[in-house]
Amino acid sequence: MERRRRILIADDDLVILKTVGGFLERHGYDVLTCQDGPTAIKKARSEKPDLALVDLGMESPRPTICPIFDGYTLMGWLRSMPETARMPVIVLTGSDAPETNQRCILAGASATMHKPANMERLLSTIRIELDQF
Repeated sequence: MERRRRILIADDDLVILKTVGGFLERHGYDVLTCQDGPTAIKKARSEKPDLALVDLGMESPRPTICPIFDGYTLMGWLRSMPETARMPVIVLTGSDAPETNQRCILAGASATMHKPANMERLLSTIRIELDQF
């Protein structure tokens, strides 16, 4: 029996986690959710997801200890760890500035999508990225 593909969703917005997570579960994926970067790193190491969806504007859970832990920081960590270095990362962002897309790709994103994401387009992008992984 083939295991279901596992997707890690890192977003500080609980509504996005529930909406996107539920949609992906209904389409046959195992979903791991977290609301901050440090938890995402722990889950990525322990659960070995096949793909990550990362909120670019995610806020740091402990701003006094780690003032900047946004999606760029999380991608840097994911790209630096051997177990996730090649894992596809799709960035979800509220920014539609052209330089945001370029900066995300340079930081290691496989693709970027503007929030609110079109769910069918998101599903298609996930399938394409997983087929290439």
